Amino acid sequence: MRWQNRIGMILLSLVAGCMPYRQIAAETVVESPAAVAAVPTPATDPLPDEGDLVHLVKRTRERIAQVDRQLAPPVGPMPATPRGPRSILALSGGGRNGAFTAGVLAGWTLSGTRPQFDIVTGVSTGALIAPLAFLGPEYDSVMAHEYTNVTDRDIFRVRLLPLLFRRQSLTDVSPLRDRLGRIVTEPFLDAIAQRHRTGARLYIGTTDLSRKQLVIWDLGAVAASGHPQRRERFIALLLASCAVPGLFPPVSIELLRGGEPVTEMHVDGGVIASSFVEPFMLSDGQTGFVPADVYVISAGRVGMSQSTVRPVVWNILTESMVAVLQARTHADLIGTYLLAEMTGGRFFLSALHPSEMRGNNSLSFEPREMRRLYQLGVADGQAQRWRTTPPGLSTEEQRRPRDASVFPN
Repeated sequence: MRWQNRIGMILLSLVAGCMPYRQIAAETVVESPAAVAAVPTPATDPLPDEGDLVHLVKRTRERIAQVDRQLAPPVGPMPATPRGPRSILALSGGGRNGAFTAGVLAGWTLSGTRPQFDIVTGVSTGALIAPLAFLGPEYDSVMAHEYTNVTDRDIFRVRLLPLLFRRQSLTDVSPLRDRLGRIVTEPFLDAIAQRHRTGARLYIGTTDLSRKQLVIWDLGAVAASGHPQRRERFIALLLASCAVPGLFPPVSIELLRGGEPVTEMHVDGGVIASSFVEPFMLSDGQTGFVPADVYVISAGRVGMSQSTVRPVVWNILTESMVAVLQARTHADLIGTYLLAEMTGGRFFLSALHPSEMRGNNSLSFEPREMRRLYQLGVADGQAQRWRTTPPGLSTEEQRRPRDASVFPN
């Protein structure tokens, strides 16, 4: 049963490694019952490779404030937050490691400091958690159950001879679709719609295979549309966001573009981004920004890790793929941190330490391991163990050249 997980990891990692720098669809796609929120990603100048980059970013903030920061207008009304800074939660992908994310949210609730989020975003397993986090602590028990009791059989079924019959994937995800159907009920969608009408926003990301771009979907708009097919669309988008290429089947999304019906094939948003926060989410609707507390819970590999690699093909491939995914995660976190800092906000990160992760196969759903990860998350959330910078920015974490002129005796 483990071979299909390994192949799925290979496919996802190879696709991620071959992708160009992150792209986001350039135009807004109008469709029923929801619209794609699509905005450009701001470019950032390369930073110096010496000194403390954290201090450099803070010193640069004042100069950036004097530059024209006109960006794409926000999609729909953004939430007013008279109580203080806008509160944004970004949830990463990570397969079974999403149990850690669920635990952090539960522990955060126990700490008594968890805010009501104005914006929640999610990718892959983070997209599955995002609607529950969006609705608040009353859904902590649902997250706990779903991320501590499932096995592979509750997520997918292996297809027999998929390649021979030209199937789209190695597995069938009917079990996952059924589980989502038991959670995403009409009353559940009504609750999402109610929060959407107050100005709160729920976004998830998928990858448009034909355009090789991240597409951001406004799930609150889907729920609030009142369309008879809103439940099917909501579930389809969740399945698309966690459709690991090759392992899980892609999801076809039918929509309207320029008044004409089109069908797009979408897979895991984690192919392009491990997590995301976009400039329009911090826009004041004019030419400036609203300060925000940006919280990122990462279920991927964050921080430096080291392992002994056996010189055989499988081990070399596996460790190389882990390196690709880890580097992409670091880049996304640095981008989010810079966006928060440059717009006058604050950045907070909760993440698994590499030493707390067992094995590289995040697509093996083992209840005992997921319960361990969940409890780690509860402890971190309750103790409020937040990093305020991403890995790689402090002086001691920056890369330095190694001296290759020293030879062994």
